[in-house]
Amino acid sequence: MTEQDLWVHFTQEQLQEYLGLLKDPDAAAGHLASILKLGNYRFDARQAILLDYASYAIDFAHKQGFGPARTASWYNVAHRTLQTCIGGAPYEECEACFKGLMLQLVRPRPGTDTPFFSPDQVAAVGKFMARGLLRHYRLYQHVFATEQAHIQYTAELLVETARVPSFEAAMSQAEWDAMHEKQRLDAERAKKAAEEAEAARLVEEARQAEDEARRAAEEARRAELARKPGTLEEAIQQLVAVRLEAEKEALAAHYKAKEDEMLVKIAELEEVIATKKPPSAGGAKRKEAKEAREAKEAREAKDS
Repeated sequence: MTEQDLWVHFTQEQLQEYLGLLKDPDAAAGHLASILKLGNYRFDARQAILLDYASYAIDFAHKQGFGPARTASWYNVAHRTLQTCIGGAPYEECEACFKGLMLQLVRPRPGTDTPFFSPDQVAAVGKFMARGLLRHYRLYQHVFATEQAHIQYTAELLVETARVPSFEAAMSQAEWDAMHEKQRLDAERAKKAAEEAEAARLVEEARQAEDEARRAAEEARRAELARKPGTLEEAIQQLVAVRLEAEKEALAAHYKAKEDEMLVKIAELEEVIATKKPPSAGGAKRKEAKEAREAKEAREAKDS
């Protein structure tokens, strides 16, 4: 057996370093995981099992007093047997593989530290495998051959860095407060303007609705007046309504003319009063009485 065939999974220096770390289990596990390329053993269950299996095999060899060469040879056998199991081979085939590998390495006098084993050492190795891998053979096969569902979660955290303004853009506390006060007042004014605009819109909509209702009522009334009567009673009622409508319109026009005339007179009187000097007390009283009488007549004419 050549050195290349013996040191397949680790070198002699790596093995010695691992054995020196056995007093610190965490450090030893991390070192062996880095050697065997099982860096995700803390989170991957299969890698954790492979690491445990390897550490148990090497620790067994260390307790049996195997030298580095015999330990490497033993680990090659243990690893080959495990790979046969993981590959899906039946129990009998895996057991035969293990026995065949050990029979190739057994010697009556193997020497102090060689890749070979004495019969007593083979018996100890067989007992170790019988209590370990071969006893839990189906469990090992199930773990490595059956795919299991994994639930993964992704969490995102948005980190915002504060944007510090330049020194030139810095402001005093009073300026800062004034700026925020202005923003508050602007917001209040904008809100008030929006409320007033909404109120004006509602008033305008109400006025338009009222005008529309008034126009519809007027159109309905005019349509009723223009409708051809069907009976004598309807004809009389329609004639009375038409005449009342005409009288109403005439009175409205007359009152409008009177109102315009009175407004003109009042404007002329106000203009005369504004341009003339204040009259005497008696004249002032007579003038006030006259103006009061004219104003009363104007109101009565308007009310009638």
